[in-house]
Amino acid sequence: QLVGEVYLPALEIKILATNTQQHHNTAKYLESSLPPWFLFGIVCQNRTDQALIARELKDKQKKNFTILTRELRDADQYPPPRLYAQEQLQQVGLKGWLDEALEAPETVLAAMRDAVPLHIFAVGDRDIDLDAAMQALPKLRTMFSPKNRYQMTQSRYSGEISTRVAPLRDPRVFTAVTPQDTDALDEKEREIKQHLIDLQEQVTQCRQQEGPLRKQKEECRQETLALRDAIQKYKHTRRALEQREREVQRLEQAEDFEAEKKRIHNRIGLLNKKRAEEQITCAITMRQQVEARIEQGKAQCEYTLLKQHYDKEQEKERQAQNDLKEVVRQLQTVDDRYNALKNTLRKERDELQRKRDEFGQEWQLANAEVTAELQRLQQHDVEYLRAEGTRLEEEAAGIEADPQKVEEYKARKKEIEKLEAQQDATKRDFEEKTRKMTEWRERWLQPLHECIEKLNVIYQEYCKYHDIKGEVKLEPGKDTQGQPMDHNYGAYEIGLYCSFRKNEELHRLTSTRQSGGERAVVTVLYLLALQGMTVCPFRVVDEIDQGMDENNQRKVFLKMLESSASENAPQSFLITPKFLPNIMPENPKHLDIYYILNGAHAPSQDGYDVASQA
Repeated sequence: QLVGEVYLPALEIKILATNTQQHHNTAKYLESSLPPWFLFGIVCQNRTDQALIARELKDKQKKNFTILTRELRDADQYPPPRLYAQEQLQQVGLKGWLDEALEAPETVLAAMRDAVPLHIFAVGDRDIDLDAAMQALPKLRTMFSPKNRYQMTQSRYSGEISTRVAPLRDPRVFTAVTPQDTDALDEKEREIKQHLIDLQEQVTQCRQQEGPLRKQKEECRQETLALRDAIQKYKHTRRALEQREREVQRLEQAEDFEAEKKRIHNRIGLLNKKRAEEQITCAITMRQQVEARIEQGKAQCEYTLLKQHYDKEQEKERQAQNDLKEVVRQLQTVDDRYNALKNTLRKERDELQRKRDEFGQEWQLANAEVTAELQRLQQHDVEYLRAEGTRLEEEAAGIEADPQKVEEYKARKKEIEKLEAQQDATKRDFEEKTRKMTEWRERWLQPLHECIEKLNVIYQEYCKYHDIKGEVKLEPGKDTQGQPMDHNYGAYEIGLYCSFRKNEELHRLTSTRQSGGERAVVTVLYLLALQGMTVCPFRVVDEIDQGMDENNQRKVFLKMLESSASENAPQSFLITPKFLPNIMPENPKHLDIYYILNGAHAPSQDGYDVASQA
């Protein structure tokens, strides 16, 4: 049913070596470079075969394999570009390129170049002077010696090159086999086959002896059943005989039946008398219970009446409290008006004091005259004082009031009444605006709190998936003294809280409390939680996963795939310099991968089948 050729890379790749040591070293280099998903995967020449194999292995047999499709193109006919010539490699102790030390079908080689650039991996058969190699070959990024792998990485910001040295393990797939090993294995195979033939003959003999043995087994089973029945009958007969013997012994030891009968009748009489007494006691108890029930009913009725009376008193008390509150409010209003009048009178008193100071000298002279007059009057008798008082009253009645002072008094009185009316209007306006502001605040805060609660639930689920604790809170801004400003709506903010350790309390996300990787994890989880609550055409995330460890990188990437796979989810772009090995799930949906190939020595993008890499 297959249209083209199908290859298993682990079986198709052949190492070119002249001796066992060279084969051993090349096998180590190759197994260290090729990922397991490619080495133990399947390579097809067309998508029809890929779909057929996937349906058979994954859907029917439930086996997990990586299935790649690689069609040969014109560019595959030409050798891949090299960074340096063979002579330049040999000058620093390197022998050549890794892809030159193996052979395989063209389709497998093309798929291998797409997966790993073996044509720029330099290899050697002895130890390498790393400093000399890096100085002579600055563009080289991967080198192999028989013991180590050297991986050079250049920083995108500082331009510095860092080297990672990883020891190589012995090969487990591409192991060298000598003719002596082959002969030994063939000899062992012949011995195993001969042993199987001997075992087959023994099985045949055992089957021939099986028939008579089965017949003997059945006869033994029948005899066993017969003996078992005989033993059961013997035990039953023996138990019956023992029971009869015990009955005879009991009859021989029995007393006079008449005396026993009389004793039993006496006991029955005592029991009947005791039963009658218990019935009388029960009747008395039932009567007491009925009386207690009646008393309980009366108490229940009294309780109901008392409860109703208590509720009425409670209602009266609540009404009295409301009336008291109204009186307190009215008293507060009176106090406010009293304070306003008091302030006005204080101003009038100050004005009067000022005028008194202006006319202080005249007042002192008048006061001196009055004092002298009083001293003179004290020397007369009572009748004279009464006559003088009458005269003074007549003089006072004839004095006309100062019209300017009267007008000033009336004007000030009207001004006081006007200010009181303005104060009442201002107070009513203030109360109305306070009520509206409270209403608007609730209309703004209530939906916002509900939104934050929903966001917090999703955020906590994502945090639990990463084995951490988290919480989202809506917090008001604070003034310079650290006090919350509830009515400053522009200062409200969202606080992210997290805890990465078992017994640690939640702390707010800051630039100094958590590490860079922890901040990246919390930030991307918050952004993922926002996806279901915001509306936007697309999202772009740049290198959000580069500060995390491998475990968090894998979890965050899978969670981003899951949250972006729904029908209503916006399009999402993740920009990253690299991916972890084997991070891609099998047959990912709603996912496209684009390689950005820049640089002087980067091959053309026309030679890459991006769809086959997804």
